[in-house]
Amino acid sequence: MPTTLSVTNRSNQDVLTFITLGSTPGCVHNVSDLRFSDDSIHLITIAPLNGKFTLPVGKSCRIDAPSGKGFNGNFSFGTPPLNGPSPDLPHGVNLAEFIINNGFQPGGQETIDISVVTGANAIVSMSVSAEDWTSNGGKVKVKSFQNKEWDKSTGIVGVFPYGCDNCTSSDNPPREVGRHPEFCNKEPICNVQRSAANNKGGNLDITFINFIDNPPPRGKVVTIESVHFGGTFMRLDGRGVGAMSNSGGGKVDCHKGAQGWEQFLLREIDSGIITLESKFFPGVYVRMDGSSVKTSSGSGAGVVNAQFGAGDYEKFRLKPMQQGEYAIESVRFPGVVIRMDATGVVPGDAGGGTVNCQLGAGGWEVFRLHYI
Repeated sequence: MPTTLSVTNRSNQDVLTFITLGSTPGCVHNVSDLRFSDDSIHLITIAPLNGKFTLPVGKSCRIDAPSGKGFNGNFSFGTPPLNGPSPDLPHGVNLAEFIINNGFQPGGQETIDISVVTGANAIVSMSVSAEDWTSNGGKVKVKSFQNKEWDKSTGIVGVFPYGCDNCTSSDNPPREVGRHPEFCNKEPICNVQRSAANNKGGNLDITFINFIDNPPPRGKVVTIESVHFGGTFMRLDGRGVGAMSNSGGGKVDCHKGAQGWEQFLLREIDSGIITLESKFFPGVYVRMDGSSVKTSSGSGAGVVNAQFGAGDYEKFRLKPMQQGEYAIESVRFPGVVIRMDATGVVPGDAGGGTVNCQLGAGGWEVFRLHYI
């Protein structure tokens, strides 16, 4: 008997909802394969394992994986998953995690929980209709649970506390969080489980109740046009960038004209310090590694690409040049600016040219920002 899954919005506002699939063998591996019971809800694919949709106020929507496939992943609200607190979300982000219909795994368990390991930005509940869900090795029967604030979620059945990646211990949480054994549970009550092969089916409902912190400010939408190559804009391809990587990922290059991939959310996170988040790929930011840029070079050097989440390599300053024109300088690598070479880029190209780094700003390092 299959387990069904629904997502419900009990708040007083529409909520941007992010789904991240796991890579478990036998489970659905592409969000475009998911089926929504409400045709008015439209999923936007960010990457094969990542998608987003707006869940209207008061709505409940069933989401199904293809027949014969397991369903493994997590939901977050207002923002993609993050590795810890950020300037916009100082108390981090919580996740509603699940794996269901995984009876193909020998000895497999359907498992649900709310993770506050990296913090909490929302109050979320999980409820089940069947009577065979338990925690703590079958000692505790469970029908529903919900998290509290990031520092108040200890001792709640079904909830992983802050920094406690192993429920009763803080072994290897993200470095942005650090170890916090003071929040860990005394009993293993974080996972709510039942047999995957022999259970009573029923529905799992994940309900968004309200935000604890306000949703992250969306910033000003801008396009970034090269002064030297007029009509050519910076473009970010964030496909496949679904988790933080030390070397970044995706691609930043050039495009004639500005459409979805050429739009950025410019957000001032401190006095004079900005980030540039892709509007099309939420949570994906322009990243610069200028560690190899020691002198000015005709072809530029270093790396400009994409990163999931914003750390030191994703922070910039706008350096005024002539009226309405700016160089985009790295905070982590002072004096190193973004450079664009759009030689050969013509209308109709999917993207091309080179965006990298330069020490000091000349003609190819100067941009106009167009606010939309």
